[in-house]
Amino acid sequence: MKLIVLVVLIILALAGAGLYYFGRSLWVPVSQKVVGRRTVAAAVQQFAPVAEQRLAPYFNESGIPFPPNQITLIGLKEEKRLELWAENNGRWVLVKTYEIRRASGKAGPKLVEGDEQVPEG
Repeated sequence: MKLIVLVVLIILALAGAGLYYFGRSLWVPVSQKVVGRRTVAAAVQQFAPVAEQRLAPYFNESGIPFPPNQITLIGLKEEKRLELWAENNGRWVLVKTYEIRRASGKAGPKLVEGDEQVPEG
């Protein structure tokens, strides 16, 4: 009896993992209808205070007033690095570099959604 329960649990776990991974196009729209879509404004309201507190010292070190007028994020796939640049009086300054510890896909452009490629640029 215990063996049957264990086998059933393993099958259910594998089926759930398969649905989560391969059935995204099925469950994401349903989830968004039930929970609702999160807006950019809601995400900013949630994360801005902590992000500002964490980022402000890097801008101060770079001599850039915080918050900056413009920022640019540059993802360098081969170097596994994300760079945060900010504009100050027409001059772009590197504010912070983030090491990318793990990435999916391989070198080359993202072609379609779900191809596990990281977008370039």
